[in-house]
Amino acid sequence: VNAFADKKKTVALYYSKSSNLYNRVNYKPALTGVYEKLLMDGIRCGFVSEDKPEDFDKYDTIVIPAVTNTTANAFAKLKEWKANGGNVIFVGDGCLAKNEYNKAVSDTISGTTVTYDTLSEQFNIRYYAVNPDGTKADNVSVEDVLYNGETYFNICNYSDTDSKTVYLTDDGAILENYYDLISETWQARSITL
Repeated sequence: VNAFADKKKTVALYYSKSSNLYNRVNYKPALTGVYEKLLMDGIRCGFVSEDKPEDFDKYDTIVIPAVTNTTANAFAKLKEWKANGGNVIFVGDGCLAKNEYNKAVSDTISGTTVTYDTLSEQFNIRYYAVNPDGTKADNVSVEDVLYNGETYFNICNYSDTDSKTVYLTDDGAILENYYDLISETWQARSITL
C-alpha cells in the first residue's frame, strides 16, 4: 500500500482562476473530465496553479484543460519550464490565448494539442481493465506500481453497479492469472470488482 502512496506523481493538471472567471462554462467541466479520465487510465496526477508557478518544476508533464486565460507571470514561468524540458499537453483549442485581464496575448507556448478522446494516447499506459467482450471497461481504474521487482495493481470499480467482472491486460494481452493480496490466493483471468 505504501508503494502506491509513495509513487511519484509526474503529471499535473493546470488550475487557473483566470479561466474559471472568464471561461467557466467550458473550463470547469474540462478540468473535471480530464481529471477523471486520467484517474480511469491509472494516472495519478497532481495540480499546479497559476498562483504558484514555482510548483511546475515538481512535474514532468502539465496538462492544460481548456485554460484560455492565465496570468502573465505563470505564462512566463510555464514557457521557461517548457524550454527546460517540460512536456505541455493542451486539451482543446485556444489554450493560454488570453491573460488574466481577458486580453489576447501575442506569445505562445509550444505543446501537443489533443482532444479529450485522444488524451490517453499521450501516455504510455500499459495496463487496462477490459470487459469480457474485450472493450475497455468504463469507470474502472488500474494503477500499477513496481515494488521489490514485482508489479502490483490497485484496481477500482467507480461505476454505480454492485459488481463488475473485468480482465486485466498487459499491452493488450489478457493476464492469465494473478495473485490476490486480499484473499491471499491465485486467481484465474477474470476479476470481479
